[in-house]
Amino acid sequence: MANTRIYLWSHPRSLSTVFLRSFEQRDDTKTFLEPLLMNYNPNMGPVKDIPTSHFMDLKKQLELQDTHPITFVNEHLFVFETFLDNDNFHDFVMKDAVHTFIIREPQESVLSYSKVKHAPTPFRPEEVLIENYSVLVNKLQSNGSKIIIINATELLKNPTQVLIKYCADCGIPFLETMMNWKVAEEDSVYRTNSDWFGVVADSTGFIKFDEQKALEAANWQNIKFTNVLQRNKVVFRDLQKWFPTYS
Repeated sequence: MANTRIYLWSHPRSLSTVFLRSFEQRDDTKTFLEPLLMNYNPNMGPVKDIPTSHFMDLKKQLELQDTHPITFVNEHLFVFETFLDNDNFHDFVMKDAVHTFIIREPQESVLSYSKVKHAPTPFRPEEVLIENYSVLVNKLQSNGSKIIIINATELLKNPTQVLIKYCADCGIPFLETMMNWKVAEEDSVYRTNSDWFGVVADSTGFIKFDEQKALEAANWQNIKFTNVLQRNKVVFRDLQKWFPTYS
């Protein structure tokens, strides 16, 4: 199998970590969980304060030849927002990668974000804005890059179907091992960052879609997040045309 590089662009509370957990079960895949935030910005400081050299160092690490034929990287897009308007932006992302975007219905993702307690920094609603999804999709599309957009709701409702099609679109085999995993070890990053990863840490597979919680989210209102919700809904509607169909 030729080397395959997958970049999963995400936003907080988009269910990207459970998607990553699925790929962690593959022996042929090397995974990276939010490497820029974890390694270069551990205090969750302003993204603009991350030196350009850190982006380049990370890129070099990710593009190193490895014994694993598949490299899977999950990173929040807001980390890169400083560089989206940079003429040399493509120097900061992996070339010849499958660029995947996972997007969750705004009412659900923003509500989930608002519930996170004891986070290392105060809430920053702008972190869950997804307008830069459209910006990057357009940039990658003009560059001829391969783009796949995953609807997080569909991932929970039909994880097997979504993964079978996703793997086929990436040119890699689907493996049944991707569907289940063991609970996270006590010293794992999922435990040490339990405010954000607690549910994933205790999971052993894809969490079943909860219709009741979805209904509650649909009716949720919070004036603090009204602007974020309105702006995200516009982007979500625009990107729906990219959602794959499943037979």
